[in-house]
Amino acid sequence: MFGRKIQVRFVDADNGVLIGQTESQPEALPASFEAYTRLEIAGQHWEVVAAEPMTRDEYVNSRKLTLVLRKLKIESVPVDQILYSIPTLNDWTPPMAEGTSKLGKRVLELSEDDWRQIELVSRMHAEAVESELAGVRRARESRTGPGFKQLHIRKRLTSPLVECNLTLAGLERALTGAERLEGLAYQKVAGLIADGFAFDIGGMAVYGLISEGLVTSCGLLRLPEPPPAPVLDLCREHGLVLVDWCAARVF
Repeated sequence: MFGRKIQVRFVDADNGVLIGQTESQPEALPASFEAYTRLEIAGQHWEVVAAEPMTRDEYVNSRKLTLVLRKLKIESVPVDQILYSIPTLNDWTPPMAEGTSKLGKRVLELSEDDWRQIELVSRMHAEAVESELAGVRRARESRTGPGFKQLHIRKRLTSPLVECNLTLAGLERALTGAERLEGLAYQKVAGLIADGFAFDIGGMAVYGLISEGLVTSCGLLRLPEPPPAPVLDLCREHGLVLVDWCAARVF
């Protein structure tokens, strides 16, 4: 498989101009450009915004690879000037399923910072919710200009849907008109999130994790205002509340 060099072309994403070209052994290149990739060329830092083809099997076969790059501007910022763009994050994010790929699949891609920022939580966790919200409110009070000086890390709600007995099939039935996607993934990361699921419902996304047939966490992305009736009905049926952590709001 290896031994035959690949002709690699580098193209500037901003103007389409050929930056340069070279020949490279396949093993010196990534097996896939599915994940976010950065390169250094002649002392300049670039990010790969597109690759044609995407995988080693393909470019070994064609012996040609075109990388579309955008130059990165790296600056140093004094620590005391660093602000957080959001007031809170969940303490844990799920791992990737080994050997999976999102290439060619219709998946929901999240920023890792989006994980469980708007979510369904059992009413049994009312005390923990209030405790976490108190920390979020303190962080929100630290706002200065475009960001926050403080960041509250949520650690208490490790199992937000405890004893709700909500199945994935039941969730899909409740979300009228939902389209089941082929998986859940992070932006700029290769593969699919282990035990993840995702639905598209009129532009809003519903996602989360399952274990032994039950939904263990359920987040929402692009939640409209007010929340859709099927979501509120689901909360009433299963004893849940809808929490928007960054806004410190409970529905």
